[in-house]
Amino acid sequence: SAGNHNELWGDIAYWASKGQYKMPTAADMKKLHNEVHKIAGVYTTPDGKKVWGELFTTILPGESRKTITAAIELTDADLESGLFLPKGGRRYNKDSSSLINAVSTQGTYRTSTYLKVMGNYHIAAYYHIDASNGAKLYDNGVAGGSDANSAYGATAGYLVRPILAE
Repeated sequence: SAGNHNELWGDIAYWASKGQYKMPTAADMKKLHNEVHKIAGVYTTPDGKKVWGELFTTILPGESRKTITAAIELTDADLESGLFLPKGGRRYNKDSSSLINAVSTQGTYRTSTYLKVMGNYHIAAYYHIDASNGAKLYDNGVAGGSDANSAYGATAGYLVRPILAE
């Protein structure tokens, strides 16, 4: 019944993939943010284009968690070893144009978790990688991101990175 899938209403990844994938929740992104290695990097495509982003890899037994904020050159093998989130830019929901801001310097990823209404906006929790390769989960308390505001509302053009639905 629909009552069993309330968290999936509006989840474009879930419906487009016929239930194979879904949008990550803020809790999923918090786990990614806190429980893996985070490595800033740049990958050069075979045709010479540079893609800036952050690589997340599993911490193996005996390893200490590492965070590298000075971008390193990434290889195909690096990309195969974990999850690479490109800095694909973003736009504000207050911007009526179709311009994408901050390509190669910021990556802002949508979650399926919606927060309380702020003014006339429903604020979606999101994960933001900034120009200095710092990253923060803006989710109104799950990871301390209480500074989400109406410029980052439900209609802002953020990136989508679906995960497997279990």
